[in-house]
Amino acid sequence: MQSSQRGAQPRAVVGGRGKGNKTLIDDSVERIGAGSKLVTEAGDTMGEIVNSVKRVTTIMGEILMASQEQSIVIEQVNRAIGEMDDVTQQNAALMEQATASLRKQTESLSQAVSVFGLDRQINTSFLHR
Repeated sequence: MQSSQRGAQPRAVVGGRGKGNKTLIDDSVERIGAGSKLVTEAGDTMGEIVNSVKRVTTIMGEILMASQEQSIVIEQVNRAIGEMDDVTQQNAALMEQATASLRKQTESLSQAVSVFGLDRQINTSFLHR
């Protein structure tokens, strides 16, 4: 009987270990499945991040193009303002020349009229302002 008991004991131990190994294997399979799911989710998240970076890159490119266009327009406006300033200065110089010419003509006309001996004096004080 002792030998039969001894023979039964190893089978029970081996059978217990077998259940323990099965449990370990099942736990490992579950963990691998969960890990695989996490890897898939991480891959999906990385794909979303890559797509977001692409969208940001596209937006940055559009901003760059808009900035360059604005820079060109600002340069054109500055050139136009410079040209307007030049024309304004030319107009001011022409006005000064025209005013000087009119003063001379008025003085000449005043002298020509004075020959006729008018009794009243022609007021040309406004010419000397």
